[in-house]
Amino acid sequence: MSLPRFHHLASFAVLLAVSTAAPNAQDEENQSTDPPSEQSESPEQDQEQGQQASQADETVAVTAKLKQPERRTLYFLGPDLKLERQIGPSIGTPKSILPQPLVAKGTIQVPEAQPLLPNAGAPVPDRLERDAGEGMPPEGTAPDGVDSDPFGDVLTAPQDAGTNADALQDEGTLPATEETPDGLSDQTVGVFQEGVLERMDPSGFPVGQGLDTVWQGYSRERIIEFLTLLSQPSLSPALSRFASAVAASRFDVPEPSSDQDVMDFLAARLSVFQSQADRAAYVGLLDALPADQDWNALGHHIARAHLLKGELTDACFVADARRADDADPYWVRLSAFCMAANGNRAGVDFQLGILEETTSVDPVFYQLIDQILVEAEQLPGAVLPPVTELNGLLPVDILSAAMARLARVTVQDLDVSNVNPLAVPLLLENPMVSRTVQNKLIAYLLDRGIPVASQVMQVIEALEIPEDEIMAVRSWIAAQAAALEGTGLDAGTVDAPMSSELPFEEADLQTVLLSMAIREGGDAPMAVREFWRLAGLSGQQAAVSPVLAAALKSNAASPFIEFSDTLLIAAHAAHLSGDAKTAEQWSRQLRVSVAGENADLDAALIANWPVMAMAGNMSLTKPSVVSRWLQAQGVGQNVSQNIGQSVDQNATQNSGQDYCRQANLVFTLLEAMGDTLGDKQWAALESGPALFSGGSLSPAMWRRYLVAIQHEDPVELLGALYRIALEVGPADLPPAVAGTLVAGLQTMNFEQTARAFALEILISQQK
Repeated sequence: MSLPRFHHLASFAVLLAVSTAAPNAQDEENQSTDPPSEQSESPEQDQEQGQQASQADETVAVTAKLKQPERRTLYFLGPDLKLERQIGPSIGTPKSILPQPLVAKGTIQVPEAQPLLPNAGAPVPDRLERDAGEGMPPEGTAPDGVDSDPFGDVLTAPQDAGTNADALQDEGTLPATEETPDGLSDQTVGVFQEGVLERMDPSGFPVGQGLDTVWQGYSRERIIEFLTLLSQPSLSPALSRFASAVAASRFDVPEPSSDQDVMDFLAARLSVFQSQADRAAYVGLLDALPADQDWNALGHHIARAHLLKGELTDACFVADARRADDADPYWVRLSAFCMAANGNRAGVDFQLGILEETTSVDPVFYQLIDQILVEAEQLPGAVLPPVTELNGLLPVDILSAAMARLARVTVQDLDVSNVNPLAVPLLLENPMVSRTVQNKLIAYLLDRGIPVASQVMQVIEALEIPEDEIMAVRSWIAAQAAALEGTGLDAGTVDAPMSSELPFEEADLQTVLLSMAIREGGDAPMAVREFWRLAGLSGQQAAVSPVLAAALKSNAASPFIEFSDTLLIAAHAAHLSGDAKTAEQWSRQLRVSVAGENADLDAALIANWPVMAMAGNMSLTKPSVVSRWLQAQGVGQNVSQNIGQSVDQNATQNSGQDYCRQANLVFTLLEAMGDTLGDKQWAALESGPALFSGGSLSPAMWRRYLVAIQHEDPVELLGALYRIALEVGPADLPPAVAGTLVAGLQTMNFEQTARAFALEILISQQK
């Protein structure tokens, strides 16, 4: 036990000896290397040397540590990566989400900003860019001599104030010049007016093919009165089409005083579109109304527009909304129609019960509702029930036309006591209406001059005319020609009276003649002449021209080459329909078809000269051409001898008085359109009668028209002109009156309408 302990003690002693020996040896080495002189210095020097020695020891220790190798850990990260830019698909130009302006760019000019002080040499800082209350008057006030708006913003000083910036600074009104913000030292500061954005007024929105004229300077009441006049049917198709264009143009009207002003103005415009059966403009104006406003006052128009577009669901939604505030039976009828279309018999019974308590119900309405229910209850894929015939007269309104289309019933006759013109094209699109109904609808459109030629031609081309009807028309035309033989009158002349009863009703005869005009064969020229003559007897040549021009354009020109009179009719119909290019082609065909001596062709060329001149061919108004035309008409040096007698007893010529009237009309209309004729040509007509037969206009209406020309008032002029056209057709206007009416339109820069109106007058009165 004692031996191990001794061993540990011996080991400890050896270690202690080694540890103490090393420092002593180091001290001895240091002492041996010191120079002798340093060992004899003072204690302060010894202390300084000790500090230097300790610093040297630390340096040696740090150097030894740096010389020792450090352990490093290496990681393989692979080659250096090269950053590349990510390339993705192009997103295009950013699009603005701001609302687009409601007016075309460039139509509104922003005035230049006026300086606050016109005579100021130093700039004026804006109130918003300075500290509040620093040299500025209180809110809602302005410095002396400077105007202010209701919102307290400083406006432009009066031009005659005679103030400048220095004077105002002296008075303490404006801050010193050095307080002007940076960037305003070389420019004056513009001031903007504040205001409240009122609710949008869509009264004057343009729609469709309107005019470029902006109707401004008139009160709302005056424009509404004017539009109410235009909603009546005119005897001039050109003026009727012009009325629709007027209603479609932009109106710059005063600010409305109430919502009712807006509703009344829109209703007046819609009534014009309705009278002209202008479906596109009617629907377009209603579609342009802002969706965030209340248009319940126009509920009837909005519901009808949905029915015209075939949007029954939207029309039913309008009916449901209006029934809460409006007791009009129309909404009950429309609701019953909606219930029937959905196959809801209980709902239909409820609506009919309400309707029976408020008004009398037509049996035709009951039958339409019942048939719509039958159609709605059919399962998909089931065999459709047989088509039924409507027992009664179908009213010509939009709701009845839409119901008849969905009910799948045949319509044999119409109730024309209260016709909505917009419903006529809608009914004409229904293939279930009979030929008699189609003929009545076409006759209505022709009489009113409503421009739906393409739709009418679709019906005409689809008709299958029985051969016995065509034979009956041929026999009637031949019998009439035989009765006129030896009288000097041609069967195709407008003046030729009816020598025998018509084979059908006039509406049915018009349809048969149009169908024959587009057929190939020898019947086409004969049918064209009779159709044109019938229209002339009733003063409807201008009204039927769009349909006749479309019919002749669809047919080949070969059947007409041998007949100069039919070529002339084709040219005139194209002119009246506004198709100048086709009219020029027919006129050229007429001029190049000369083959030897042809008296009929010469007469057709002579008759076509005024129309070609009126259409804008200025070269035809040369004095030599006019003189030859006068001589061909029998008007010249011997004009006084021709009064009251025929130029040729065997020719279809009128009296000298009619020649003078025709020449006066041509000259007057040409000069109204800007063509100047010589005094020599006018002098040839002075020996004619001073008074022509015919009606006379009211002096009051005539004075109103002349005053409107003098004052250059377009609304007053058009109102007076349309008022005259309501009672006097183009065929009955005296030459002097006709020239003045056309000149008035020309003066107001309505040149296109003036030329169309002049062509109507000229062709309608041509003998």
